[in-house]
Amino acid sequence: MSQSTDNGGPPVGGDSGVPFTLERADAPVGVFAAHLDGTLLYVNPWLARHTGFPSPTEAIEAINRDPARYFADPDRLPDLTEQLAREGEATDFELPFLRPDGERLWLSLHCRLVDDEEGYRIEGFATDIGKRKLSEEALCRNEERYRAIVEDQTEFICRYAPDGTLSFVNEAYARYFGRSRDELIDSRFSPHIPAEDQPAVQRLVETLCPRSPVVSMEHRVLMPFGGIRWNLWTLRAIYTPGGALVEYQAVGRDVTEQKLTVQALRKSEERFRLLAENMSELVCLMPPDAERLLYVSPSCYRLLGYAPEEMAGLSLFRFLHPEDGAAFRASLERGVLSGRGALQSVVRVRRRESEYLWLEIYVSAVRDGQGEVTGLVASARDVTERKAAELALSAAEEQYRSLFENSIQGIFRTSPKGRLLVANPALARIFGFDSPEEMTAHYHDVGLQMYVDPQRNRDFRHALLEEGEVAHYESQVYRKDGAIIWISENARGVYDADGNLAYYEGALMDITERKRFEKELAALNSHLENLVEERTRGLLQKAAELEEANRRLTELDEMKSTLLSSVSHELRTPLTSIRGFAKLVDRDFMRRFAPLAEGDPLLAKKSEDMRSNLRIIEEQSRRLTELINSFLELSAIESGSMEWQDGTLSLPDVVAQAVDAAQILFQRRPRLTLTVDVAEPLPEVRGDAKRIVQVLVNLLDNAVKFTRQGNVTLRARALKSLVRLEVADTGPGIAPAELTCIFDTFQQGGGRNDTLSDKPAGTGLGLAICRRIIERHNGRIWAESTPGHGSTFIIELPAADAA
Repeated sequence: MSQSTDNGGPPVGGDSGVPFTLERADAPVGVFAAHLDGTLLYVNPWLARHTGFPSPTEAIEAINRDPARYFADPDRLPDLTEQLAREGEATDFELPFLRPDGERLWLSLHCRLVDDEEGYRIEGFATDIGKRKLSEEALCRNEERYRAIVEDQTEFICRYAPDGTLSFVNEAYARYFGRSRDELIDSRFSPHIPAEDQPAVQRLVETLCPRSPVVSMEHRVLMPFGGIRWNLWTLRAIYTPGGALVEYQAVGRDVTEQKLTVQALRKSEERFRLLAENMSELVCLMPPDAERLLYVSPSCYRLLGYAPEEMAGLSLFRFLHPEDGAAFRASLERGVLSGRGALQSVVRVRRRESEYLWLEIYVSAVRDGQGEVTGLVASARDVTERKAAELALSAAEEQYRSLFENSIQGIFRTSPKGRLLVANPALARIFGFDSPEEMTAHYHDVGLQMYVDPQRNRDFRHALLEEGEVAHYESQVYRKDGAIIWISENARGVYDADGNLAYYEGALMDITERKRFEKELAALNSHLENLVEERTRGLLQKAAELEEANRRLTELDEMKSTLLSSVSHELRTPLTSIRGFAKLVDRDFMRRFAPLAEGDPLLAKKSEDMRSNLRIIEEQSRRLTELINSFLELSAIESGSMEWQDGTLSLPDVVAQAVDAAQILFQRRPRLTLTVDVAEPLPEVRGDAKRIVQVLVNLLDNAVKFTRQGNVTLRARALKSLVRLEVADTGPGIAPAELTCIFDTFQQGGGRNDTLSDKPAGTGLGLAICRRIIERHNGRIWAESTPGHGSTFIIELPAADAA
C-alpha cells in the first residue's frame, strides 16, 4: 500500500485508495477502507472521533490490535465479508461498536468491494443509527406496556361476538366472576342480570349504531357464588366500514360501594359528609344542571391545591380544560340526566398552579321517590399517569404507522392461501400500482399472478413452514405492466393462540439493478482471475525480498544502537574528567598564579585569557555531557529500556513542580515574567509525574532561551476527555517550514534563532525527547507559531477516566 499521512488521512501517492468525495477531515460522515479480513487501512477523522479515538491513526492501531474489544458482535464481520463477496456491496449493514469508554454505538455501513492493482479491499461509509435503534426499542417497550396496562387493569375488560361468544377477557374479569380465562374464551358466559333490570339494559344496547357506538350502563349482577353486586359498564359496538356489527367491547367495574354510598347519602347527609371527607378521591355534590358545586370534599386541596370553600359555589366547568368542557356537558346531558345511568369520563382539570391533571370522574344522579333527578354526586381520581401511558401508546401506534407508510421497503401481509391482505405505498410503487388498495384488490393468488416461476413461491412458503422465517429470498416477479424484475424477500409466519398459521408478513426490495451489476461483476471476475494469480506470484517474490531486506535493516539498526550507546557511555567518563580538571586548573590558577599578575597589565590580560579558555573548556564539556545524557535517554525510550513510574497524577501538582523547577531560569531574565493559568478542576491523568514535569520544564527552558523580554504563559485546561497544557511565549516565533520538523532529533528551530545575536545553545534532542514522552502517555504534542508574534507548544493528554 502507499505511505499513509501522519494524521491518519487517506494514503498519498498515485492512487489515494479511497475514491470518495467525503475523505476531507471535516466530512460529517464516517469514511473507511479495510482488507477483506477486517484489518483497517483508513478511517477519516470524523469516524475516529465518533468512535472515541483522538485521531485516525490511534483508531486504526487500537482496533487492528484488539478488534474483539471494540466490535460488540464480532460474528457480524464474517457476515459482512460474505455478503460483499457474494453481492459486491452492502447497504444498511447494521454493526454494534463499543467505544473505548464502553459506550455502545450502532453504525450503519454502506460499503462495496473494490479491486485494484494491490488486490481486494472494502471501502465505504458509516453513519450513526443510534437514535433509530432507540426508537425501535421504544416501540417494543410501548407495545409491552400497552399489554401490561390492559392485563393489570382493575376494570373488567372483555370482547364478544354478536351471539355472545367471548373472544377476550382480562385477568380482572375472570377473577371477578370466579372462572379461568381458558373456561371463558369461546364460551357464551355473560353476567346474570336480574329480570327487573334487563329491559333498561336492552334498551341501551339497542341504541348503539355506527354513529353512536358507545354507551354506559349501570345494573345489578347476580354473582355465581351468591349475592348481588352493582356494575358500571361502558359498552362499545365495533362495526365494519360498511356498517356491519363485528363484535362488542365492554369495560366494567364494580360500583357496588358507590351505589351503597349514594343510598347512604339519601339517608343521611351527615354520614355522606363523614365518608366523603375521609376518602382519598375527590367527591362533590351539584344541582341537576351541574352549574354550582354545593359540596367539595377536603381531598380537593391535595389534588387541585384549592381549599373546599374556594371551590364551593363555583361552576365545575370553570375548572375544566376548554377542550373538554363542552364534551363533558353533552355527555352529562345525554347520559345521567336522560336516565341512562352513571357517567364515566376522563377530563383535564386545572390545578391552582395552572397545570392540568387528568381526572377520571364518575357522576351519578340522586333521585327522589318519584325518580326525578334532585342532584348529582361525582367522584374523581387522579389518572394522569395512566393517561400519559395511553398517550404514549397512541404515539407508538402512530410511529408504527409512519414507519409502515414511509418505509422505502415494500411491506406486505398475505393469507396462507396466497391472497394479498396488506401492502404499503412502497410495495405498490415497486410493482407499478397507483395505490396499495389497487394492489391488494389485484392479487388473489400471489404465487400464480406475481411470480415468473410459481414454484419459487411454493418453495418460499414451504421454507417458511419449516423454518419459521426466511431472509434474502430472491425471485423474479411480474410488475403490473408485465415487466420482469428481481426482488429479495424477508418474511415470517404469524400463528394464532392455537398454533394455527394466521398469515405471512414480511418486506421486500427491488434488486434488479444489483442483479445486473452482479452479472457484470461475474464477467469481470472471470477476466481478472488470471491477472490476480499472475500478480500474486510476483508479490510473493517481492515479499520474500522485502522480508530479507527488513531483516538486514533490523540487524543494522541494532548494531547502530549498540555502537552509539557504547560510545556514549565511553565518552561520559573522559568528559567528566575534563570538566573536573578544568575546574581544578582554574582554582589553582586563581590561587597561585593570578596574584602574580597584579600590577602588570599585560600579564593580567594573559591571565584573563587563560581563565576564559578554561571556562570554554568547562562549558563545552558540559554541553557534550548534556548531549550524551539526552542521547542515552532518547535511546532508552526508543529501545523500551526506560523505567517508568506510572500512577494517577494531579495536574495542578505537576504544574506547580514544573514552575518551581523553572524559577531559576526566569531569575536570569529579569525582564521576562512567568504567568501560570490553571483552570480547575482538572481531571486526573495516568502517567509518570517526573517525566511530565521534565517535559514542561524543557518547554519553559526553551521559551526563556528564545524570549528576551515579555511574558511566558503556562496554561492548563480540561477539554472533553482530554487535558490540554500550553506553554506560550512572546518571542520571535518559528518559521512555518520548521514547525513540521522541530520535534525531530538534532533540530533546534534555527528560524527563530536568527533574530537573536546571542544564539542559544542546545543539544537538538530536548523536543524529540518531549515528543516521545508524551506519545508514550498516549498523548500528542505540537507547536503553533506566527513569526514575530511568539510561539505556543501544546500538549494533549487523555484523562484517566477516558483512558
